[in-house]
Amino acid sequence: MGELCNFGVTISTIPDNIPNDAWVLELEDIQKDTGEIVQFKTKAERKSKSSKHVFYKGDVLYSKLRPYLNKVTIAEKDGYCSSEILPLQFCKDIYPQYAICFLRSSTFVDYAIERSYGVKMPRLGTEDGRNALFPLPPLAEQQRIVAKVEELMALYEEIKAVKTKPIEQMDTKKVIDFPAIKQDEQIQLAARGIISKNSSNELMQAIDDMFAGDE
Repeated sequence: MGELCNFGVTISTIPDNIPNDAWVLELEDIQKDTGEIVQFKTKAERKSKSSKHVFYKGDVLYSKLRPYLNKVTIAEKDGYCSSEILPLQFCKDIYPQYAICFLRSSTFVDYAIERSYGVKMPRLGTEDGRNALFPLPPLAEQQRIVAKVEELMALYEEIKAVKTKPIEQMDTKKVIDFPAIKQDEQIQLAARGIISKNSSNELMQAIDDMFAGDE
């Protein structure tokens, strides 16, 4: 991955050089697995005393600390972050959202956990991060994979919402007839970009057909 982004190469600054109204991101602000930013705080609100990494809008922000927490997000604007967060700038051939999908995947998370050092505060080291293998399909296919993952996540959220409804309010007609590949394997391969194009098309069509009546 080191040939595709600046993994481990950062710009650091001391608190005195950070404007009081600047966004300062800490690990606690990033929701695990989803990467949602749960709160925005400025330097004045943080009263930070430690050095921070500089990041820019569009950077992929990866937490190297406790990689099992799977905290990865994309910067919505310029700011500063904990030194445990690495701002990653990928080359032009990589769609940032695809990079996020890969960094959140079980393939990379398992790799990061296995290569981490430290017992109480495990971290992924710079060299191991740079040596990680990164699947690189054409840009159009990266965008297709991201679109597929977003569709599946939207479906997942709808299923979670349905679970909270009383049984009489549920629409029992909305059941996906998945292709004849194990569902977990199908979704994992689709997210990793190595599923066959035909099977990928079948899965997308199944999802489209299920929601066709809602349009």
